[in-house]
Amino acid sequence: MARSNSVLLYGMRGRLGDVVLCYSKGCTYIRRRPQKSTKPLTDTQITQRKRFAACVLFFRSVEAVGLKPAWQAAARGKRWSAFNLFIKVNLHNFTSEGHILDFEQLLLTPEKRSAPPHLHVVHREDGCVDVDWYAEEAPWRGRGSDRLRAVVMGGEDSYVIRIADTGDARRADCCARVRLPEAEQKWQHLFLYFESEDGSEFSMTKHFIF
Repeated sequence: MARSNSVLLYGMRGRLGDVVLCYSKGCTYIRRRPQKSTKPLTDTQITQRKRFAACVLFFRSVEAVGLKPAWQAAARGKRWSAFNLFIKVNLHNFTSEGHILDFEQLLLTPEKRSAPPHLHVVHREDGCVDVDWYAEEAPWRGRGSDRLRAVVMGGEDSYVIRIADTGDARRADCCARVRLPEAEQKWQHLFLYFESEDGSEFSMTKHFIF
């Protein structure tokens, strides 16, 4: 890759014939446009592409319920974008058929704040789930004002995610009633997490299966 300080090329980006122009940190970089490979894909490459496509589709569902800011915050100051960071930590959990291998290992939010100890489901009735947790002795990675959040999912290959209503439950309450969205399908998975009051930090999701 060549670097140019030419005034004529200053700030230019894009393709020019067989070369590609990139601009970064006050300099224009010139590289030859890569040639498309004519080699057929291997079985491993095909499988990896299918897994990647499934993980991307799931990221779109996570993004649709408002969880992208959690990944943007986690990626800030790093070389990863929110999208790339999500793919990096979740790709291994998808099959080439689009199934999720382990919901316990699925990360809908990155861990920036701690989840309180013994967070668990106490009781479930039609349309509602009661949860509680222990107060933290040293909540240095969380605050009492953190809001409880919840989302629900369908089966292993549906990727349908919906927000559940947690009212105004806070970490300091140590209990909450979660109201599930009206069933457009059978909800099988519940994910709970906490969000800071300013919406900048999240705890890792904890998974429960119905």
